[in-house]
Amino acid sequence: MADARAARGIAKRNLGRLDEAEEDLRYAIRTAEELGDRQLPAWTWRNLAKVAELRGDKAAAEELLQRSKDAESRGPH
Repeated sequence: MADARAARGIAKRNLGRLDEAEEDLRYAIRTAEELGDRQLPAWTWRNLAKVAELRGDKAAAEELLQRSKDAESRGPH
């Protein structure tokens, strides 16, 4: 479910439906983290950063990219 919501969030971002995209991407991150998934959150945070960039919020985008890097460092090795 988390993977499907992340994919839908990316599609909505590409359609310019940024609020809906953010909702789906945050749901995907939350669900994946609750389930202990260590791969999905990293790339989902990156896609959420792209939503922030599209909104023109550079500071939020940078913060979200840092979260992606942090999640990636905890990812599967």
